[in-house]
Amino acid sequence: MNSQDASRTSARYEQSRLSPTTRKSILVVLVLIVLAVGGGVTYAQYKIFGSTDLESNVTRYEATSDTVIEGDISLNRDTPEEAAVCVIRARNRDGDEVARREVYFPPRDSSPTVVFTGMNTTMLNGLPPGIIDVYGCSYTVPEYLSTN
Repeated sequence: MNSQDASRTSARYEQSRLSPTTRKSILVVLVLIVLAVGGGVTYAQYKIFGSTDLESNVTRYEATSDTVIEGDISLNRDTPEEAAVCVIRARNRDGDEVARREVYFPPRDSSPTVVFTGMNTTMLNGLPPGIIDVYGCSYTVPEYLSTN
């Protein structure tokens, strides 16, 4: 290869304008930005979906007929003076959902709050209701449930 060929080759391929140290620094900064954004998104999702400030359970249930089940739903709240709502469901012995409803928990002075409720169910596959479980709870109470 002569000097003329070398000059054409170097003209064809542009030389890197950044030194290796600068490229590594930029890479480190970009990785830190991605980690910070990922951490922020993770924290926001935890605050929305992972908070345990509402803990509920079914303390008692009884199928009173082939299409009715009743039970007591207990809710522990970090802020009992704030109204809450829980979605509960009834399932038959096969585990199929046969009813669902919302249960309103009014503001109280202390926690836990226990609410007695009943549900009309369907006879799916010829099986009566067998259990009530809590699907989820929230402080966001729909307008039609609040008594204000």
